[in-house]
Amino acid sequence: MSTLKVSTIEPLDSDTTNTITIGSAGDAINLAGTVSGVGITVADEWRLTSAFTFNNGVQPITANLERVDTAPQGQIGTAMSVSSGVFTFPSTGYYLINYIVAYASSTQAYIGGIIQGTTNNGADNYPSLARGFDRIQAGSVTLGGFLVYETIVDVSDTSNVKVRFAIESNGTSPSAQASSSENQTSMRFIRLGDT
Repeated sequence: MSTLKVSTIEPLDSDTTNTITIGSAGDAINLAGTVSGVGITVADEWRLTSAFTFNNGVQPITANLERVDTAPQGQIGTAMSVSSGVFTFPSTGYYLINYIVAYASSTQAYIGGIIQGTTNNGADNYPSLARGFDRIQAGSVTLGGFLVYETIVDVSDTSNVKVRFAIESNGTSPSAQASSSENQTSMRFIRLGDT
């Protein structure tokens, strides 16, 4: 057995795929040290900071969003960016998206949350990727709960593949609960691997 010591391995200039192959199918590759840049490279979390009261129909969340910043909460990698509620990904890849809607209502209503996505920077008006509902049978008291939605998005182009989050109801007084010091209504983005 011999040892190869190098500081950098790069693909050939003629290799347009920028692929480096180590070993062949069936080979066992032993890594004795720590490999950086492998595994989860983006884990980002955002939350709604001000309660959002919504009326009949679908209403995207367009404001009062912040990147989670309460210790000891943390993130990995480059942050998502958001403009008017539309989230842009920092890099291509497959992303697991988690959306939690904490809600309260004093009237009878259907309440739902929606993860919406686009592959053409919103020209398709953000079709639904994940959606669900809960029914509140409220009377003289305010009732609440939470809804959880998840999906995996293939971000093949960071300029065109984007997501946003919406609330849906048939009532006039439900509200999405919010806080700037803890997660109530929140969004999570985890990059699982390359596209």
